[in-house]
Amino acid sequence: IPAFFIDIICTDKPLYDSSLESIYSIQISLIDINDCSPRFIEFEKDNYIMENNRIGTVVTTVRAVDDDSTEEYSRISYRLVNTYNGLFKIDSVRGIISLTHSIDREHKMFEKGGKIV
Repeated sequence: IPAFFIDIICTDKPLYDSSLESIYSIQISLIDINDCSPRFIEFEKDNYIMENNRIGTVVTTVRAVDDDSTEEYSRISYRLVNTYNGLFKIDSVRGIISLTHSIDREHKMFEKGGKIV
């Protein structure tokens, strides 16, 4: 932890005598606050998987960093905003996105053009 060390002197000034002083040292520690937003590191945005895959097939891995200096504020966790009814899951610590079900392209969940309904 970065710190400042400061010496403080106090002095008395009597009218008819020599002055006396005392020295006191203090430490001021600089504590990190959560002031940096996490940011994603470059990863493949367009990913492809074969149909009829196995449950647990890894789709991709995402990675982010946070520039806060303490572990408390720089620890990253991941979550999916849209899982397509639980079809995808993400490892909240490692950022690995995988499938929870096998996908069949001819299944009714897909409309023409391969978009998920």
